[in-house]
Amino acid sequence: MPGEDLAYQLARRAHPFPIERVFEWAEQLLDLLAYLHSQTPPVIHCDIKPHNLKLKADGQLVLLDLGIARRAGEESIGHTPAYCAPEQLSGAALTPRCDLYALSATLYDLLTGIKPADAHTRLTAVRESGIDPLLPASLWNPALSSALDGVLAHGLRLDPALRFADASEMRAALREGMQAPSVQLHNTSAPIGREVLLGEVRRILMQPEVRLLTLVGAAGVGKSCVARAASAQMHPFFPGGIAIVELGEVSEEQAAVDAIQQATNSLNAQGPALLVLDNVDPVASVVAQLLASGLLAAQSHITFLATSRAVLRLPVENVLTVPPLPIPGPDTIHDLSVVQSSPAVQLFVACLQVVQPDFHLNEENAEAIARLCVVLDGLPLALEWAARQMPYATPAQIIERFDETLHTILSADVTLAMRSASPAGALAWSYANLTAEEQCLFAQLAVFVDGCTAAAACAVLSLNDLADADPTKQMDIEKVLRSLVDQSLLQLHPRNEAMRYEMLSTVRTFALKHLRMSGRAEEIARRHAHYFVQWVEEGNTLAAPDEMRIARLRAEEGNLLAALAWLHAQKETMMALRLCVALWRFWEVRGAYRTGLAWLEQVLALPGHCSSPGNEAEEEHARLRARVLMGAAALARNLSQYAAAHRYFAAALEIYRTLQDETGAATALNGLGTVAFYQEETDVAIYYFSEALTLHRSLGNSRGIAAALNNLATLAEGRSDYLHAKHLHEEALALFRSMNDTVNEAYTLGNLGVVAEHTGDFQQAVMYYRASLDMHEMLGEMWGMAAMLTNLGSTLDRLHEHTEAHILLHEGLQLFDELGEQAGVIQALHALACNAFYRNLPDDALCFLAASEHLETKIQYRLPDVDRLERQQLYAKLLAAMGEAEFNRRWALALEVIPLLQLKALIQTPC
Repeated sequence: MPGEDLAYQLARRAHPFPIERVFEWAEQLLDLLAYLHSQTPPVIHCDIKPHNLKLKADGQLVLLDLGIARRAGEESIGHTPAYCAPEQLSGAALTPRCDLYALSATLYDLLTGIKPADAHTRLTAVRESGIDPLLPASLWNPALSSALDGVLAHGLRLDPALRFADASEMRAALREGMQAPSVQLHNTSAPIGREVLLGEVRRILMQPEVRLLTLVGAAGVGKSCVARAASAQMHPFFPGGIAIVELGEVSEEQAAVDAIQQATNSLNAQGPALLVLDNVDPVASVVAQLLASGLLAAQSHITFLATSRAVLRLPVENVLTVPPLPIPGPDTIHDLSVVQSSPAVQLFVACLQVVQPDFHLNEENAEAIARLCVVLDGLPLALEWAARQMPYATPAQIIERFDETLHTILSADVTLAMRSASPAGALAWSYANLTAEEQCLFAQLAVFVDGCTAAAACAVLSLNDLADADPTKQMDIEKVLRSLVDQSLLQLHPRNEAMRYEMLSTVRTFALKHLRMSGRAEEIARRHAHYFVQWVEEGNTLAAPDEMRIARLRAEEGNLLAALAWLHAQKETMMALRLCVALWRFWEVRGAYRTGLAWLEQVLALPGHCSSPGNEAEEEHARLRARVLMGAAALARNLSQYAAAHRYFAAALEIYRTLQDETGAATALNGLGTVAFYQEETDVAIYYFSEALTLHRSLGNSRGIAAALNNLATLAEGRSDYLHAKHLHEEALALFRSMNDTVNEAYTLGNLGVVAEHTGDFQQAVMYYRASLDMHEMLGEMWGMAAMLTNLGSTLDRLHEHTEAHILLHEGLQLFDELGEQAGVIQALHALACNAFYRNLPDDALCFLAASEHLETKIQYRLPDVDRLERQQLYAKLLAAMGEAEFNRRWALALEVIPLLQLKALIQTPC
């Protein structure tokens, strides 16, 4: 049978197979064994193992190699030692329980990636010492429950009479074991949140070719804890002994050499042994030299496990990074169940309960605790330090204290003992051991928010403040960055096909204090801001955004906002305007209307406005200001802030006319037309759109012509002139396609869907809406996605596809709410009311109608005429179905339960 067997697949995996998947395979194999064993006499496979298991394309498991299968009572003619039952080794008569032993051994292997101790080894150990060396499977895979441990151990009993009687009994036990929860006891043998990492350490150390494994990670990340816990679990595999050498407080090289040699002499040379070299940082060079100069070769029976903040750079070295404990995400810190499941929070609570036994995590304190763990990066040393402070301070005060300790330690003499006393001490010790170049760049890197690329670092950072500054040293910046990564002060992560250097927030806070003390903070901040203005202006064509550019902007959003904040604070108006011109469309695409508008308004308030530009600099300033005004107007319009939008468009129009910029003036006129349209000032909108179209035609501006045609078509729809509207939209669509303007192509397809819907061609409307939705999703255009989801859902309702319609409408409602697009929320609520009526849910229909009216009144919004007519028809249908008295009673009840707080819940969870 072609394909890879499970043994081959397992060898290529970083982790064992998922428990649920192995359980499905076990069910299939037990079904097969039940059939084989039911024959007269029973058929015994005799060689069940991962090598004999393959998967078909449909996921069905196939058991291979029936060539050595025997009848019950016969002797075995072949076996695989790791999986065969003891009675097969002795030549005793075969029974079905032999296969159940082999199946249990196979499941053990698939679930852990480790073969169980074979029957011969176990029989010998029991005979000589009375101790069975079979270890619980959960030692290798902590996700396994004790119940599943028991099932596997039962199937692997050495005495066949004590095993499961048949396949049916084993199946029942497995099913019961799968229902039992996996309970992890957090102690020194299994540190909180480190179960998977411990399994990986054990797996690496058990590979015969591995001589040296170094656990590296940031200061305070818990490398020693992981190494000691892993070594405590490895005694059965290192009969020559396990020794630990603590080097963290050893400062003299000879003392380190003597301690290591003494430990090696204490280990038994007759069997494999493990030597843990803990905290080698103070004497890393001498340890590396000792290992390389002959210790590894002379002590071939010893495997070395080291912990260090930096790699030892030896050819035989295997490196495993110890990361911080996972912390709650920013969107989940309000959810008690999510906070409770965070390993960082679990460790903090466990440490706190040592000093404050009556403490319990609850709804009142969970968010504050989660924020504290986030600020401390999930670093165990920092979490333990914070837990000791909790009886005397609030989480907010502890954060302040942490900042104070960082400040205080800057002026302290750093000693070896400080490295493990506190997170601040650990950082100070790491900093003190850097070279002058490394210290210089480490401090300057704090200017970046959420990391940077190598190109950004080389452009912003500088080594020129060193006393022995050499111009060629600027070329060494990337080398220094790599060194800081090796010393666990920076982390290197791939982001959008580029590598980014990132700092933990605790490390960045420490580095930022050094940057301020250096006297170069302002210079580096200016270099940072100016670099990102130039960077964001390169290829800034978000009129038709591509996913990669949006992804790059998202990756640098922290740096871009930091640059904008600095430019605003320094009143560098021209640079701030340039940055806003490049960013406002990004905010619009992401739906970050409020954030974008707030920044644009702050920058527009900066000094330097020129009402009558008279020279080149003033003209450039005026042109930039007009473009920012256009962005502010667009974002305000998206937020239904029509007065502000009109004011900004009008101000931009005035500047463009002063500059005699007809293209800009036409664009501003078009914007004024859209505001008038949304305010249902039809005649005003026609005037602005017609003026814009005339200007664009005179300029031969295809994009402007297409936009004006689209807008005039929308007005034609309002007059029910659908034939003319369709002609205008199609003309606009052809122009947008000729320019590869995918954003406006997507919107125009949606407009054609509206025309088709209004003329009763619902199938054609669905086609247009789906095409538009696909393009908006590809572009990440959130408002367009929300609008098309709502339009598509409404049209599917008309085609009686109510279930899919409900799903789409609710997705559209949630998107509009996330965007703060209240007009869109109202329209989605209205559409959901119609959908609920179609699904024969009159109370839900009234609920959505009441919510829609509540929000309409609140923001003084008015539904379009066609929707208002549809709503009146829906009222009439509900009234006819319920009767006047019952309708009035239910309507009054619906109005009572839709104050603002209930409305938010309604948006998040549908009726």
